[in-house]
Amino acid sequence: MTYFQLYEPLSNTWTPLSDMGTSTFGATSVLLDSGRVMLSGPGVFSTSYSPIFTP
Repeated sequence: MTYFQLYEPLSNTWTPLSDMGTSTFGATSVLLDSGRVMLSGPGVFSTSYSPIFTP
């Protein structure tokens, strides 16, 4: 996956949002106190880059 997606549980659909700039798979999303979302884990293909999404 190379872009952030928004999951809508009521309709069980995913909406593409913005490009992450790198590919990931199997990563975990973490909700930060600021309301932003950070990806981390084995599927983030860079040791110096953790994509962060600001809704």
